[in-house]
Amino acid sequence: SYSRIHNPYDFLVKRMKKILPMYFFALGFYFFNRSDILFREVIGNVFSYAYVGGFEHNFSWYISFLWITYILVPFIYGYINATTKHIQKYIFLGLLAIFIAISFIGNSSLIIAFSRIPIFVIGMCVGDYFSIHEKVKIRNVFALGFVSIIGFSVLIKLLHIYPDLAWEYGIYWLPYIMITPG
Repeated sequence: SYSRIHNPYDFLVKRMKKILPMYFFALGFYFFNRSDILFREVIGNVFSYAYVGGFEHNFSWYISFLWITYILVPFIYGYINATTKHIQKYIFLGLLAIFIAISFIGNSSLIIAFSRIPIFVIGMCVGDYFSIHEKVKIRNVFALGFVSIIGFSVLIKLLHIYPDLAWEYGIYWLPYIMITPG
């Protein structure tokens, strides 16, 4: 949706109008069932930074991280549109996102969020690719399907070999990098 707006402020306001009403509704139920929540935790949850702030009572890691990704959108989109070498920019952004995610391995509270950055970035790259190439070559469809099958295979293998480590280190999500384009 950022490709239609091109304005970071308007983009964030539009996202807030979509997300915040239901978030505040659910947050109200969360607060109603808690008698031991501190005022600073209420404020942290209202402004969606309780999880990132490491508060004991935090409603959702996902909403906290969602705002981080939305803030990154204009920068990623700007880079994608400013660079004409499509394959190189996709590889660069994909590797950068993977390295950012890998840097959080061992931090069990943040890896759950940052392991999703590569999927988010690759999704933006795939969207860019298909906006440029309206007609997709059949060989590309088969290649993306093949890569997706490999991603599913790796995910299934991880589930069987490292069930505990895969969750703790966030590597359950890394095969989705390959699954996303398909």
